[in-house]
Amino acid sequence: MTASPIEASSDALDLALGVSFRDAALREAALTHRSFAFEQALAINNERLEFLGDSVLGLIVTDMAYRA
Repeated sequence: MTASPIEASSDALDLALGVSFRDAALREAALTHRSFAFEQALAINNERLEFLGDSVLGLIVTDMAYRA
């Protein structure tokens, strides 16, 4: 049985990043832009993860600025 093109590209991404996602749905959510999800009527997109990433980045930059 052969993998679908999406599964094959996801496996290639895992290999290139050197990670293995335990939850493939989380990887797909992280890679799905809000506009694409809207056009395809998908329920999940990367907006939550983007917000979390921005918050973590803000925390790190603030900490670095405070220490400097």
